[in-house]
Amino acid sequence: MLNITTIENALYIWANGVTDLTVIFAHQNAPRPTGEYVLINIMQSTPNGWAEQELTLNGTLVDIDYSTVEELFISINVYRGTALQTATKLKDSLARVTETEKLYAAGLGYSRAGTVNDIPEEINKQWEQRGQFDCFFFTRSLDEETIETIRKVEITNNIHGDGDTVIIEKP
Repeated sequence: MLNITTIENALYIWANGVTDLTVIFAHQNAPRPTGEYVLINIMQSTPNGWAEQELTLNGTLVDIDYSTVEELFISINVYRGTALQTATKLKDSLARVTETEKLYAAGLGYSRAGTVNDIPEEINKQWEQRGQFDCFFFTRSLDEETIETIRKVEITNNIHGDGDTVIIEKP
């Protein structure tokens, strides 16, 4: 399971640290900030290969830890002011070791980023400046479960109609 709170915290610290702007996440139930701001939208998480499994026997229980590398598709949007320049500054910051190491320490490995797009929109007969780019990160999804082992199996043989029953029991 992905820890979205940890991912959002790392992305917030990165975007706010680079731009010194208000940073919000998509789908929040709040009005849009005034002035220039950054909106981060975690679009998609895609497993990258099979989950690794580690089994541990614990008496009559089996503990299973799952670990999967996931690729995160994230859309970065900057609104108002110098949106295109700010979006470019954010994207360019991902080429700096100081920024990618902070993200890596929080569990996000930077993969790549797309082109910065200039996508202004007319709102109330005025143009609102907007800059946008997509980026991809790798992270690890962790999950666990515990399974109780079968301790008793009862087998009845009715092939020849004799109904013999065998019980296999493990302490």
